[in-house]
Amino acid sequence: MKHKFLLLAVLTASYSFSASASPNKPVSPLAGYKCLTLNATDAQMMDPNFSIPFRESPSDQAAVVAPATTLVPVNTAVQPVNGYYQTVNLARKTMWISAKWLQPYANVHPGRTCTPYVMTNGSVGFVFANQ
Repeated sequence: MKHKFLLLAVLTASYSFSASASPNKPVSPLAGYKCLTLNATDAQMMDPNFSIPFRESPSDQAAVVAPATTLVPVNTAVQPVNGYYQTVNLARKTMWISAKWLQPYANVHPGRTCTPYVMTNGSVGFVFANQ
């Protein structure tokens, strides 16, 4: 019985802690950025051995930083370099992605918008809306 009470106390405490944590909310649009999305076939997207790379610099020979995310916030203030767009990861670290792998968000989600935002914790997030 004592163990059941202790387990109940631990579960209640952990629930109370998570319920009181501040949610990460959008603060302001990420100035100069727009949402693009990956342009790959369904078969490519489902293949666990396939990935589109975020690169350290705008070159096919540059080191791969990470696999690309489905949504890509692209810096519209910087012109493409060698066919690469400048982007940032969710921690706002600059990376590059080949334009051949990108398409407008509206191509995949007609009638919807996507806006990159700075979140309360300083990371990048996205706000979606109907047009």
